[in-house]
Amino acid sequence: MHANRAGALRAPGDCFVITAHRSMTTSDVRKAIRVLAVLGTAFGVALYLMLGPIPAVMGFVPLIVLGTALAVSQRQALAREEITIKGNQLLVRQVSPHGRMRSERSLNLDHLRLERIEDPDLGCLRIVACSGPDRIVIGRALLADERSDFLQALVASLRRAGRSPPIEPRRLALFAPDAN
Repeated sequence: MHANRAGALRAPGDCFVITAHRSMTTSDVRKAIRVLAVLGTAFGVALYLMLGPIPAVMGFVPLIVLGTALAVSQRQALAREEITIKGNQLLVRQVSPHGRMRSERSLNLDHLRLERIEDPDLGCLRIVACSGPDRIVIGRALLADERSDFLQALVASLRRAGRSPPIEPRRLALFAPDAN
């Protein structure tokens, strides 16, 4: 399943590729960091001239942190999750932002069970694929409504493969009501 910049999901055949949604492209992040650098320099020079070196250095720190956070966030957007239905196996590969395989696990489709963990207010919080003792959380990078769409697409793909795994909805109570 491919996610474009808007987070829309498409499934070419029986292979889903999930990437994190980012509203800024790499060039947009670079432009934002350049603007922050220019504004930070102007702000730092003004502070230096008015108050001296220490406040000027302290004015740069939030801008450096913000620029670093933007760069790290953009780098993390390169991570992906590949879910493939192949024969009698559901293969889940998690690839790091550097392109290295972080984990690769397979589940038997004959014993596959899907759990949808949801909250009444927040929607679908997690999708867990279970086969025997193995449990894999899939679709972590998706938003709640995107997870619901992904689950529907995955179940449709599994049905095309001749499998209909049971889906067990579980409600997550974040705040338990008082006993009093």
